[in-house]
Amino acid sequence: MVETKEVWEVRFTNSLTFALNANEMLGLPGFADKLLWATGDATLDTWGFICWTLKRVAFGSCEDLRISLEQWVKEAFEDHVKIIRDLKENWGLEEEANDGDAEDEPPQNLAEWDFLIISLCEFFALLAGVISLSQVYDLKGHTLIYITDNDNVRSWVSKRSSNNPFARFLLLMLSALELSLGFRLSLIHISEPTRRRGI
Repeated sequence: MVETKEVWEVRFTNSLTFALNANEMLGLPGFADKLLWATGDATLDTWGFICWTLKRVAFGSCEDLRISLEQWVKEAFEDHVKIIRDLKENWGLEEEANDGDAEDEPPQNLAEWDFLIISLCEFFALLAGVISLSQVYDLKGHTLIYITDNDNVRSWVSKRSSNNPFARFLLLMLSALELSLGFRLSLIHISEPTRRRGI
């Protein structure tokens, strides 16, 4: 095997590709043919996604994301309340003085909370765009290079971690998409001043 260079190339490109970043992978034979260039953006109301390579566009409302996050907050709050009540009943945990039972009820108007931030909507644009793209194109074996101006999204995806619980949930969705669809995501961050200069 050591003397057969063809085996080296096959083993390297098949087994170790995912250990390289996008710049390093560009030097591999045939890799450029597996690149998909895309970008996206979002407001608190609308998301958009463009795959420049395939000339595909997708867009939609962020309302579904808002509803899902609100439901998640309610369920998490209800679970929290159940745990506290169980501790009180079974372990004699004394309740601290509070203004009645307000803490035992989930917030009534979650829409006023600031948990739905632009960064989450932009992350959602990426995920929704990938899902819509996978409906018309086989992403297996491809690398999607996604250009974003959002530093939070860049940080979350690059580190695959976040202090934001909602972002962590979206990261789990991203990992599931990469595994099930067989593609790799690589992000390029373009800062705001660079965008203004048109570079």
